[in-house]
Amino acid sequence: MRVRAATSIVLATLILGGTTGCNFISPQTTNEFYHPAEGYNFEFGDVLARNVTLLSEEGERASLIATFVNRSDESQNVIVQYDASGGRITQEIAIAEGITIYDGSDESRTIVLEDIDDARPGSLFPLYMQYGDVEGIEARVPVFDDTFEHYEGLLPSPAPSIDPEPSGPTDEEPPADTLDGRSESTDVSETPDVSDTQPDTGTPAP
Repeated sequence: MRVRAATSIVLATLILGGTTGCNFISPQTTNEFYHPAEGYNFEFGDVLARNVTLLSEEGERASLIATFVNRSDESQNVIVQYDASGGRITQEIAIAEGITIYDGSDESRTIVLEDIDDARPGSLFPLYMQYGDVEGIEARVPVFDDTFEHYEGLLPSPAPSIDPEPSGPTDEEPPADTLDGRSESTDVSETPDVSDTQPDTGTPAP
């Protein structure tokens, strides 16, 4: 009996040690950092940027969607830089104290990036953000279209098109009376004499 009891204790100890030993060699996924959102999270100075994404249809204009948390006691003017077709563009956005949300729901909450070099849906687009003398950060944020229901109506409106005014000659023909450079007028010399056209009454003049 004592041998069996000792054997059972040894086996239980080996099983318990084997299962708990897995914790020392297996990675703890709960300790791994990840972004529990569709967008990208980063911070610079006292400003936290959360769930940063771009919404675009053709990759040339995009709406910046983000939630900013300003932990300082004053508003900050954040500089956003990105590569455009004509070079690097810099935009400035105001971040008030506390939480500022840019979700494209109305004009005051909309940031549109113009003339983007290439921000097709499904790609990662580099954005650089910085304010004051704080060291900035560049992050590659995901680009989406309005396939997802919660992004419907948030795409940037198309850029207004301007029709250029014609500067050259037109194909319209000038009026017929000015084709040879002069207007049609009545020649006074060809006007008939009224006295020559009076009817003859047959009465001699006195």
